[in-house]
Amino acid sequence: MLTKHFYAIVQSEENTVAFLKERGLIEIGTPPSVHCGSQTKFYTRKERGKERTVIRCTKKGCQRTQSVRKGNTFFTYTDKNSQCNSGLSLSQILEL
Repeated sequence: MLTKHFYAIVQSEENTVAFLKERGLIEIGTPPSVHCGSQTKFYTRKERGKERTVIRCTKKGCQRTQSVRKGNTFFTYTDKNSQCNSGLSLSQILEL
């Protein structure tokens, strides 16, 4: 892959998630909601000027979210206190 193509992929979170799904690093299908067992979908959440992809419950009244990194050993970083604290977006992790 050329550098030009790689940076075209990692410039947006949506392109990065699509690339990771194609490569099998993120599950294509979404798991059922942990809280209520309803169907979930991928959702782009915008907070503090940043976009991140989460899995969101579609049931009205629940709508809980879960990170796409949860349970994925490729994208999790555990610090010395056994907490997952990466602070990096998926694009930044892929770039490293």
